[in-house]
Amino acid sequence: MVDNLAGLDGAEVGVRILHGETLLAMIERSRPQITYWPTFKAAEYDQAERLR
Repeated sequence: MVDNLAGLDGAEVGVRILHGETLLAMIERSRPQITYWPTFKAAEYDQAERLR
């Protein structure tokens, strides 16, 4: 698991290794979710209008 990717510039990024009973307990408590992530072509994204 990677933490703090959206943190402020210079903020430390944390990496945690989850396994065994800890991981199983987290999975058992979670509920399935369906999400949809749009896939953008890099060129289209780069050409999109920017807010100023």
